[in-house]
Amino acid sequence: FFRVCLLFGGVDIHLVFHTMVAAIVDHYVTACSRVNLKKPNKYVVNLLEEAEDFEELDSIDLGDNYVGSRGMIAIMDLIARCPNVSTLVCGPHNAELSSDNVAVDKIMEVAANHPSLTSIDFMGNPITTYGGKRLLSLAKTNSHILYLHTDDEELDKNLLGTINSALEANLRKMWQGEEEEEIAKGGGIVGF
Repeated sequence: FFRVCLLFGGVDIHLVFHTMVAAIVDHYVTACSRVNLKKPNKYVVNLLEEAEDFEELDSIDLGDNYVGSRGMIAIMDLIARCPNVSTLVCGPHNAELSSDNVAVDKIMEVAANHPSLTSIDFMGNPITTYGGKRLLSLAKTNSHILYLHTDDEELDKNLLGTINSALEANLRKMWQGEEEEEIAKGGGIVGF
């Protein structure tokens, strides 16, 4: 935490900083409570304390840190409030892509409407055909989704190819949008 207390125009900067950090951590703790977790994951709390507020958090990488299905639901509740999160690394066994996993339902629900989320890593999580179809639906629903990382050997090759085609279409849309923006600014693509 920011320990130095400075007065700026009569405002206690330490108090403002602590309040912003407390808000993001408090939101996560409340989300954990809603899904009946006994205590929040310390790794996630530390990660959130590093991000000063909801807008500053730009990625969540759980690595090998196990949070479980209910923990993932709490994290997705948090991501829904963080408009600049672009990357989510679920970590092994936190987001098993099967038909009966409520965490995956929450991931798909939040990711389908998130304005900045571009990459979700499901490596180390079992995936069924149902889960693959959910990934395809996500790639088609949110054109910001550019990368969905899975253990490819667990997924039907035809379905995997269709998912990759949808992601490539999203990449083309992004590049086309950037080209149009550059041209509007008076720039463009220069050929040689």
